[in-house]
Amino acid sequence: MELETIADELDIAIVTIVHLNKWNPVEIPTKHNLNGSAGFDQQADTIIMLWREAYLEKRQVKWSNKVLLSVEKNRAEGTNASFRMKYEDYKFIQDDNITFHHEDNGGYGEYDS
Repeated sequence: MELETIADELDIAIVTIVHLNKWNPVEIPTKHNLNGSAGFDQQADTIIMLWREAYLEKRQVKWSNKVLLSVEKNRAEGTNASFRMKYEDYKFIQDDNITFHHEDNGGYGEYDS
């Protein structure tokens, strides 16, 4: 049985977590970076992606506490949006004033924090 049929019969939502394919961790991914993206784009009603900012420091990937939550597909409403957040004290806090490194520096290259 297909997941969509099961969800309809049981009147439930099914969440599928998918890993990214051919993606650079310092670049913001899109739904096209999903492994098997064509199938997911056709079947999914909603695609939500979470990206934690990464940057290069002395040739190693470092992770910040800045997070981008983006609605890549929204079949019900038809609108997409993104939310800038930071992760502090074990919770996500929306902060529209967050600037990601690539926006400051014009790229994803190395820098010292």
